[in-house]
Amino acid sequence: MKKTIVILLAVYLLSGCQTSQRFEIAGTIKNSNGELIYLDEIKTNDLETVDSTYIDKNGDFRFRGDMAIPKFFIIKTNQDNYITLLLNPGEKISIETNIKNIGFNYKLKGSKDSRIIQEYNTKLRENVNNLKELNEIFNDSINSPNIESIMMDLDKRSELIIKDQRDYTIKFIQKNKYSLVSLMALYQQLTPRNPVLDPLEDIQYFEMVDSTLYNLYPESEPVQALHSQVANLKIKFNREKLLAFGAIPPEIALSDPEGETITLSSTRGKIVLLDFWAAWCNPCRMENPNLVSNYAKYKQKGFEIYQVSLDRKREDWVSAIKNDHLEQWIHVSDLQFWKSVVVQQYQLDKIPTNFLLDREGKIIAKDVRGEALSEKLSEIFD
Repeated sequence: MKKTIVILLAVYLLSGCQTSQRFEIAGTIKNSNGELIYLDEIKTNDLETVDSTYIDKNGDFRFRGDMAIPKFFIIKTNQDNYITLLLNPGEKISIETNIKNIGFNYKLKGSKDSRIIQEYNTKLRENVNNLKELNEIFNDSINSPNIESIMMDLDKRSELIIKDQRDYTIKFIQKNKYSLVSLMALYQQLTPRNPVLDPLEDIQYFEMVDSTLYNLYPESEPVQALHSQVANLKIKFNREKLLAFGAIPPEIALSDPEGETITLSSTRGKIVLLDFWAAWCNPCRMENPNLVSNYAKYKQKGFEIYQVSLDRKREDWVSAIKNDHLEQWIHVSDLQFWKSVVVQQYQLDKIPTNFLLDREGKIIAKDVRGEALSEKLSEIFD
């Protein structure tokens, strides 16, 4: 699988004074016809060709080299026809396979870590093919009068396949957490949009591999990369916890158009819509009439709006407030555009964005607009 190649971490660059040892790869490829075969080292973000040779008339090839540290390689005839290896210094391995698809059903001896990778990739390939079969069934059934029930069945089967690969991967990592092969497992994908593990949702497994391997291989480049990633994940994870349902979001203390500081916490005791917008944001302006309508309906029952602008110019901000008839509720801004302090606090990457807070200031809904907001407020107040 092409995506298996690019794992963004799969080269071992332990620095130090290790003595180089010779490795050797000897292979026999059936049904070959003198093809050129490559030995590529998997770098952090790319592949680097280390050697190449022609397969001889008997189907044999051989690669030799020296290294002091374990490294990931692939042997390939092209980018879609390859075998992934994890070689340790001094290993002598043998491979038997078929030219049509060298990465399927190959026999490998002499490298324990490479065998472990083969086992994992065999399982991954099995489930990738299972998902492809479901997709083919869907395509064949698209015009069926029973398409809805077929889709429900396919969704259930798809979920089971995804869960199977996830469970297998977690056990694989736990079993091999002291081995660098666990790095590979962290980053595998069933489809380009379907990673087996999600870095945030499955942060504990990234932390497990990081804490183990960073102690064993602190000078390894991929281990250092993972360590840095986990540190960033922890920051993002902690921020997301602050914005989870039931959490009290970060305090905001910004100035209103008259220069008076108004805090978000000052609205406690009311149902509050914390809304991020700007005068230049057309979708925000289109939603404002809905806010006006709901505010008029529920203000007397304890509904408040705390609207934070990402504008740059005070005159644009104030003009939009007036033109959209928004004067009746709270407006604040530091007029710093996307450099506003709230952007990082609330992980804003788009506007409009909003949070609905209960009377204790806890998040009870996110990004509710239009009818969804009206329905939510009706549930609370009516």
